Amino acid sequence: MPDGKPLPSATFLIRKSAVADLKALATSQKPSMSTTEPYISTHDADCALIWRTVMAARLEVGAIAPSDTTTFGMPIDGRTQLSPPLPADFLGNLAVCFKIGESVQNLVAPERLGAAAFQIHAGVKSVDDTYLKNFIALLQQVPDVGQVFIDCLENIKTTGLFLTSWTKFDYAALKWGDRFGDCEVSKWWVYEWHCHCFPPVEIWGLGGFIDAGGNSDGSFQGG
Repeated sequence: MPDGKPLPSATFLIRKSAVADLKALATSQKPSMSTTEPYISTHDADCALIWRTVMAARLEVGAIAPSDTTTFGMPIDGRTQLSPPLPADFLGNLAVCFKIGESVQNLVAPERLGAAAFQIHAGVKSVDDTYLKNFIALLQQVPDVGQVFIDCLENIKTTGLFLTSWTKFDYAALKWGDRFGDCEVSKWWVYEWHCHCFPPVEIWGLGGFIDAGGNSDGSFQGG
């Protein structure tokens, strides 16, 4: 909380029927070059919607210009991407980010949801065994890894968007033993200029929900 002020945030609930419609719309708008990678996931479509909406909102208030280049960054769980893969219960943190870019004008143009979703899908696929091993080799040559800057966070207040996905973390199913019981309520932290995608909540009939952190000055741009 900068200066002791609570960060504003907004949470957007997405019902299952809307999620299915969103994926269908993104798939129908795929660029022709995506024929070699025909699949667009629901998660790709969700992320594309967030990226386009955030940048359209910032464009509307004059925070960015149509000619600017906007970037989208997201960490990927590298456990399953390595060959051989690390076990699912590996204790270390192997979250590695990718970053993609597009002009603001192209991103927010009508019928470009599929193009954005395809770019995000390609970004996810780029974090493979070769990418991860090259990244590890690079870090081993750095005298102080604490000085490594995550460029996914660059321009995060203007043209950049950083999104963390928790869609595979079924926190509602967590059990804490006889003393604490099942998980009933979760409280999530709010980062400035940061978006989260959360998993489906079956009891509400929701396909997922999105929490987006706003600005420390009390405004919310990008929801």
